[in-house]
Amino acid sequence: AQYYVMRANDLKGAAKEYQAILKLDAKNLKASLALASIYRRDKQDKLALDVLAKATKANPKNGEAWLALAEHQAAAGDSKGLKTSLDKAIELDPYNYTSYWLQYEDAVRRHRAGDAKAKDEAIAAAKNIMRFNPRKAS
Repeated sequence: AQYYVMRANDLKGAAKEYQAILKLDAKNLKASLALASIYRRDKQDKLALDVLAKATKANPKNGEAWLALAEHQAAAGDSKGLKTSLDKAIELDPYNYTSYWLQYEDAVRRHRAGDAKAKDEAIAAAKNIMRFNPRKAS
């Protein structure tokens, strides 16, 4: 499948390869993530979200799957879906500060759009970013 993407720039061919893998193994998270990435690169965001939603159903205890879904929901502006996915990702991996970054960015966006409650959410997310930042000096 990587051949189709890297050498031939054939996103449809690569998508078919990953779809075939997922027909054989619906729980294959790497294939799901790769397929979603191809769909997103090909501007098929709805398909990418569908693949990732299926990946979270097939791998409900995998934080990486929930975080990938959250990232795509953030890009699509789906705050409600984003919140659900981030809550699950944080429940599974409370030390992954990327989840808090997504929370922060969404809260700031909503605050700028006039949501007064979002300010407190942005502050809470910022505190968690500082708390769990791997680059922070120990």
